[in-house]
Amino acid sequence: MGKGISASMIVLAVAVAAVVIFGGIVTNLDSLKIDVASKTNVQEEPNKEIKNTSPQPQIEDKSSKCVSNASPIFTEPFTDITKIRSIAPPGGIAVGSQSRSYVSAKAFENGSYPDVPIYAPIDSTLEGITYAMRGSSPKGRPEYRLDFRVSCEVTYSFDHIPYVIDKIKNAGPTTPANHTRTGAFVSIPVSAGEFIGYTDSAFVSGFDFYLFNYAKLVTHINPVRWTSDHNTHADCPYDYFPNELKTLYYSYFASAGGTKQDNPTCRSASRDVAGALSGGWFLGSSTDMQGSRLLVGSDFGDFVDLVIDRESQPRFSVRDYKGKNPEDVKAGDTVCYFDTDRNTYAYMKLLSDNELAASAGQGQCPGELPIGYEIWNR
Repeated sequence: MGKGISASMIVLAVAVAAVVIFGGIVTNLDSLKIDVASKTNVQEEPNKEIKNTSPQPQIEDKSSKCVSNASPIFTEPFTDITKIRSIAPPGGIAVGSQSRSYVSAKAFENGSYPDVPIYAPIDSTLEGITYAMRGSSPKGRPEYRLDFRVSCEVTYSFDHIPYVIDKIKNAGPTTPANHTRTGAFVSIPVSAGEFIGYTDSAFVSGFDFYLFNYAKLVTHINPVRWTSDHNTHADCPYDYFPNELKTLYYSYFASAGGTKQDNPTCRSASRDVAGALSGGWFLGSSTDMQGSRLLVGSDFGDFVDLVIDRESQPRFSVRDYKGKNPEDVKAGDTVCYFDTDRNTYAYMKLLSDNELAASAGQGQCPGELPIGYEIWNR
């Protein structure tokens, strides 16, 4: 054989090194859909999902590859509507993110749930696959979040999907993460109406559906407080369907408690109402991604929800079924919301359009604003 190294041996060594670098031996390269060059990018979210936002991972810049269309039409149904009980549109208060629509499955008489399919509503490209443990033992399990691009301006996502088709499963992470801050960058075309996965509602009784339109801005009273895409570019996904499907989906709109609307409308991710209590309030220089935020609003008149999120602390919540609509609480008014189940209260006085005095804690509503209240601002 001689003492020199042949060209074939060098090629073989390089090939083996490449296999090691990219994480293992691939027996069928055609089946691997991952964009290897993009694996050096890491989908980053904040270290903690504070402020009720569940931030979107940073997808690599594909502006040179996408087609501009700020008003695409979703031509196909995104699920089997006969298996759906109700749809909570964006803008909920006591939820993971105001951008998200929560699609609830219809239970059988015995309390079990059907397998609910999820379809691509439009020709699009799957760009992000997040695979992570959700919930806690023994009920928790790994689930997928799938991020699709329709155009340069519009993306949509499905979350809490436990089962996906093979071409997605094979391209995504094989081991579930213990957080949703990382995932796989991919480029997988899907066709309108294509089946992409399903949920059996064993952990969450349904799934999440949300959309970003980067050609639109969500309206807030003080925009500098709002930095997450979930709060700045979220739009109602049902408004992108043809009128027949849009009307059908609107007819399923309901509060978190399941109460349907007489005249259904799709809410904004922002619940701010100028000159009223409704919406977001902040301590000091806080934003939606750091510090302390108070959010209050009515859920289609069914009840009033109030949440306070502080860094490194559990969320404080009040749900009052008899409380005054925050949209009707004006400057100079006082109101106290009480949660009979949690035995929590929130006493508030709206000092001006942009300043709020509030005290919240355990127990019944006090007779007046307690000493030690905090000042919140828009």
